[in-house]
Amino acid sequence: MADGGGDVNDMFWAIASAPPSHQTGGDDSLSLSSLVPLQDDFEADLLARLAPSGGCAAGAPAADARNRYDVGGIYVKVYENGENGCLSTIGTEVWDAAVLFCFLFSEEASGVAAFLRTSFPAGGRSARVLELGSGVGLSGCFLKTVMGGGIDLTMTDYSPEVIRLLLRSASLLGEGVNVRVLDWYREETYGGGGGEGEGGAGTAGPLYDCVVGTALVYSPSHSVVADVINATLSPAGKAFILQLSTRPGVKEFLARCEALDLEVKVEEVGESVVERARVCRKKEGIGGSEEMRVYTITHGRGS
Repeated sequence: MADGGGDVNDMFWAIASAPPSHQTGGDDSLSLSSLVPLQDDFEADLLARLAPSGGCAAGAPAADARNRYDVGGIYVKVYENGENGCLSTIGTEVWDAAVLFCFLFSEEASGVAAFLRTSFPAGGRSARVLELGSGVGLSGCFLKTVMGGGIDLTMTDYSPEVIRLLLRSASLLGEGVNVRVLDWYREETYGGGGGEGEGGAGTAGPLYDCVVGTALVYSPSHSVVADVINATLSPAGKAFILQLSTRPGVKEFLARCEALDLEVKVEEVGESVVERARVCRKKEGIGGSEEMRVYTITHGRGS
């Protein structure tokens, strides 16, 4: 899950700019070059400095756990490490919203499932899907598991420790999944306006048919998510953000969408989806589920 701004963002970039401390080895060693497409020198240079555990301030992190989630009979494995002792632990374990998203997508009538299956039927070209704030990758890995070759998936985050775990989760899926560093506050890590058609930002970069994200906004500074969507979403594309409507920053995010001529449709999450997620999480309840909303976002007619 992306976070940023102020001292935290400054500390991250100081860590990202430091020389790698060590490389992993053994059967689980990571190959950044094979899993991550390097679009430019900036990203190549940054990824070269994302050494596993390089940002840990309290010694070596606890061992990563490869956990399996049962989403209605579809099993997805991801790596988590919520006790890693590192600077940025946001996103190093699965959040309830990610589980909710999986069950939401498993509903055939849900907006994101209907859009992908209707707009990109089997036998046609694959849908280009971008996930923002992927964390350890449960939502994205579930999408890829269900859709297979029907989507070309790019999962993103920006914290070194989260990227490390995300790479490990993506490696369990095999080919057809990209992992990229994407910092909402640095346009050079995403851009827009390249590929097919014209995007909102007018800078070089890929466009995506579908942009997804869960629990992205929890600070007024996260209104910048609207700029990322505007820059990366294709003219006919749709973004689906699963989000607590009562979180700080949602009002600012929606205001920014309006300023960018992004149209937003808001829907509640059905009780059946919440109940299935609760059972999966083995919890008595999913916190704030009654305020959970799906924000479907498209470019306005004037874009």
